[in-house]
Amino acid sequence: MPETIKRLEQGGLKASYHASGQFHVKVGGRRQSEPEQWSSKQELEGPFRLSALITKAPSRYTSYARPLMRGGASALVIPIPETEAELRHYFEFFLSPPGEFPIPPTMIKTKNIISDKPICHSSSEHHILVVRHLVMAESMRIHEWQPDLAVWFFAREIPASD
Repeated sequence: MPETIKRLEQGGLKASYHASGQFHVKVGGRRQSEPEQWSSKQELEGPFRLSALITKAPSRYTSYARPLMRGGASALVIPIPETEAELRHYFEFFLSPPGEFPIPPTMIKTKNIISDKPICHSSSEHHILVVRHLVMAESMRIHEWQPDLAVWFFAREIPASD
Protein backbone atom coordinates (compact mmCIF):
# COMPACT_ATOMS: atom_id res chain seq x y z
CA MET A 1 0.00 0.00 0.00
CA PRO A 2 1.47 3.43 -0.89
CA GLU A 3 2.72 5.34 2.14
CA THR A 4 0.29 8.19 1.37
CA ILE A 5 -2.61 5.79 1.98
CA LYS A 6 -3.36 4.76 5.52
CA ARG A 7 -5.79 2.18 6.85
CA LEU A 8 -7.55 3.47 9.95
CA GLU A 9 -9.31 1.07 12.24
CA GLN A 10 -12.76 2.00 13.50
CA GLY A 11 -12.86 4.42 16.36
CA GLY A 12 -14.76 7.53 15.31
CA LEU A 13 -13.11 9.42 12.49
CA LYS A 14 -13.25 13.23 12.62
CA ALA A 15 -11.72 15.39 9.90
CA SER A 16 -11.29 19.10 10.62
CA TYR A 17 -10.68 21.93 8.14
CA HIS A 18 -10.13 25.19 10.02
CA ALA A 19 -10.64 28.77 8.76
CA SER A 20 -6.84 29.16 8.68
CA GLY A 21 -6.58 26.26 6.22
CA GLN A 22 -5.21 23.80 8.76
CA PHE A 23 -6.50 20.27 8.09
CA HIS A 24 -6.14 17.22 10.33
CA VAL A 25 -7.82 13.89 11.03
CA LYS A 26 -8.52 12.33 14.41
CA VAL A 27 -9.54 8.72 15.02
CA GLY A 28 -10.83 7.86 18.45
CA GLY A 29 -9.88 11.38 19.59
CA ARG A 30 -6.21 10.96 18.60
CA ARG A 31 -4.56 12.92 15.79
CA GLN A 32 -3.29 10.61 13.05
CA SER A 33 -0.52 12.81 11.64
CA GLU A 34 0.79 16.35 11.62
CA PRO A 35 -1.73 18.94 10.38
CA GLU A 36 -1.56 19.87 6.71
CA GLN A 37 -1.85 23.42 5.41
CA TRP A 38 -4.58 23.82 2.79
CA SER A 39 -5.98 27.05 1.33
CA SER A 40 -7.54 29.23 4.01
CA LYS A 41 -11.33 29.42 3.81
CA GLN A 42 -11.01 33.16 3.06
CA GLU A 43 -9.00 32.38 -0.10
CA LEU A 44 -11.67 30.13 -1.65
CA GLU A 45 -12.89 31.45 -5.00
CA GLY A 46 -15.01 28.46 -6.00
CA PRO A 47 -15.73 24.86 -4.94
CA PHE A 48 -12.79 23.39 -3.00
CA ARG A 49 -12.82 19.58 -2.71
CA LEU A 50 -12.44 18.53 0.90
CA SER A 51 -12.95 14.79 0.56
CA ALA A 52 -14.58 11.92 -1.23
CA LEU A 53 -16.23 8.83 0.21
CA ILE A 54 -17.07 5.40 -1.13
CA THR A 55 -19.60 4.13 1.38
CA LYS A 56 -20.43 0.65 2.44
CA ALA A 57 -24.06 -0.20 1.63
CA PRO A 58 -26.30 2.10 3.75
CA SER A 59 -28.03 -1.01 5.17
CA ARG A 60 -24.68 -1.97 6.80
CA TYR A 61 -24.46 1.20 8.92
CA THR A 62 -25.81 1.27 12.46
CA SER A 63 -28.31 3.97 13.34
CA TYR A 64 -26.82 7.18 14.73
CA ALA A 65 -28.55 7.89 18.02
CA ARG A 66 -26.90 11.18 19.09
CA PRO A 67 -28.49 14.53 18.18
CA LEU A 68 -27.13 15.73 14.83
CA MET A 69 -27.24 19.41 15.81
CA ARG A 70 -25.46 19.12 19.17
CA GLY A 71 -22.82 21.69 20.02
CA GLY A 72 -24.03 24.15 17.39
CA ALA A 73 -23.25 21.76 14.52
CA SER A 74 -24.92 22.07 11.15
CA ALA A 75 -26.22 18.79 9.73
CA LEU A 76 -27.32 17.62 6.32
CA VAL A 77 -29.28 14.37 6.03
CA ILE A 78 -29.46 12.78 2.59
CA PRO A 79 -32.35 10.31 2.36
CA ILE A 80 -31.51 7.08 0.53
CA PRO A 81 -34.36 5.17 -1.16
CA GLU A 82 -34.78 1.53 -0.07
CA THR A 83 -33.93 0.45 -3.62
CA GLU A 84 -30.40 1.85 -3.08
CA ALA A 85 -29.85 0.57 0.48
CA GLU A 86 -27.79 -2.45 -0.61
CA LEU A 87 -25.51 -0.50 -2.97
CA ARG A 88 -22.37 1.51 -2.30
CA HIS A 89 -22.62 5.25 -2.83
CA TYR A 90 -20.00 7.77 -3.87
CA PHE A 91 -19.90 11.25 -2.38
CA GLU A 92 -17.64 14.23 -2.93
CA PHE A 93 -17.69 17.14 -0.50
CA PHE A 94 -16.73 20.69 -1.47
CA LEU A 95 -16.66 23.97 0.42
CA SER A 96 -17.55 27.01 -1.67
CA PRO A 97 -18.31 30.67 -1.30
CA PRO A 98 -21.92 31.51 -2.23
CA GLY A 99 -22.57 31.93 -5.94
CA GLU A 100 -22.75 29.88 -9.11
CA PHE A 101 -19.62 27.98 -10.11
CA PRO A 102 -18.86 24.96 -12.28
CA ILE A 103 -18.37 21.89 -10.11
CA PRO A 104 -14.93 20.26 -10.62
CA PRO A 105 -14.74 16.88 -12.37
CA THR A 106 -15.12 13.74 -10.26
CA MET A 107 -12.10 12.15 -8.62
CA ILE A 108 -13.14 8.77 -10.00
CA LYS A 109 -13.38 7.95 -13.67
CA THR A 110 -16.66 6.73 -15.05
CA LYS A 111 -17.78 5.42 -18.43
CA ASN A 112 -21.13 7.16 -18.04
CA ILE A 113 -21.89 10.85 -18.33
CA ILE A 114 -22.59 12.31 -14.91
CA SER A 115 -25.58 14.57 -14.69
CA ASP A 116 -24.51 16.77 -11.79
CA LYS A 117 -27.26 17.98 -9.52
CA PRO A 118 -25.18 18.85 -6.47
CA ILE A 119 -26.77 19.16 -3.06
CA CYS A 120 -26.03 22.55 -1.47
CA HIS A 121 -26.20 23.28 2.25
CA SER A 122 -25.41 26.67 3.81
CA SER A 123 -22.88 26.09 6.54
CA SER A 124 -22.45 29.82 7.26
CA GLU A 125 -23.14 33.15 5.58
CA HIS A 126 -19.72 32.87 3.88
CA HIS A 127 -19.63 29.19 2.83
CA ILE A 128 -21.79 26.50 1.29
CA LEU A 129 -21.23 22.77 1.57
CA VAL A 130 -21.65 21.27 -1.91
CA VAL A 131 -22.19 17.50 -2.11
CA ARG A 132 -21.97 15.36 -5.24
CA HIS A 133 -23.81 12.05 -4.76
CA LEU A 134 -23.70 9.08 -7.12
CA VAL A 135 -25.06 5.56 -6.64
CA MET A 136 -22.55 2.95 -7.76
CA ALA A 137 -24.00 0.63 -10.40
CA GLU A 138 -25.11 -2.76 -9.11
CA SER A 139 -22.88 -4.50 -11.66
CA MET A 140 -19.68 -2.98 -10.21
CA ARG A 141 -17.36 -5.43 -8.47
CA ILE A 142 -16.65 -2.97 -5.65
CA HIS A 143 -19.87 -4.10 -3.97
CA GLU A 144 -18.19 -7.47 -3.29
CA TRP A 145 -14.90 -6.00 -1.99
CA GLN A 146 -14.71 -5.58 1.80
CA PRO A 147 -18.47 -4.97 2.17
CA ASP A 148 -18.12 -3.69 5.76
CA LEU A 149 -15.56 -1.00 4.89
CA ALA A 150 -16.03 2.55 3.66
CA VAL A 151 -13.18 4.43 1.98
CA TRP A 152 -12.49 8.14 2.67
CA PHE A 153 -10.17 10.21 0.50
CA PHE A 154 -8.82 13.52 1.81
CA ALA A 155 -6.87 15.59 -0.68
CA ARG A 156 -6.14 19.27 -0.99
CA GLU A 157 -5.41 18.99 -4.71
CA ILE A 158 -6.36 16.49 -7.34
CA PRO A 159 -3.68 16.36 -10.04
CA ALA A 160 -5.00 16.72 -13.59
CA SER A 161 -4.91 13.52 -15.61
CA ASP A 162 -4.96 12.89 -19.34
